[in-house]
Parts: sequence; C-alpha cells; structure tokens
Amino acid sequence: MAVKFIGFKVGTVDDISMQPNATVQVKVSLDDEYVHLIGQDAKAKLVKEALVGESVVEIIPGSQQVKQVTQGSVLQ
Repeated sequence: MAVKFIGFKVGTVDDISMQPNATVQVKVSLDDEYVHLIGQDAKAKLVKEALVGESVVEIIPGSQQVKQVTQGSVLQ
C-alpha cells in the first residue's frame, strides 16, 4: 500500500495492526528524500484514491514550525 503526501508517493506501508485500545497502528517506510517535508504534527488517514481505487495512507501536512519526523515518530 502506498503512502502519499499532498498527492505524491513518498513511501510504503510495512505493517498494519489493531491495538488493544481499538486503534490501528500503521508502520510505514518513507523515502529519505521526503522525510524533511513531514513535520511531527502531520496527520495520517486511510483514503481511497478513487471510487473503486486502491487504499492509500495520506499524510496531511502540519505546521512548518515543528521538527521533522524521525524513526519511530507517531502521527495521529
């Protein structure tokens, strides 16, 4: 499954799991060239690319005044 940031493919989904508190944890790998664009306050959601399209994880930009994501960062 693809990971997209403002419409561009920036990575892939590595793992999806259900947590004990009924939330879903999605582990992704981001391409190195895009990591600096994604702040720690960015949001992530599962979306369909079209009516019958493939599901993707879409990262929604946050503020540019925060530090970039690092390995192990958690997005809401």
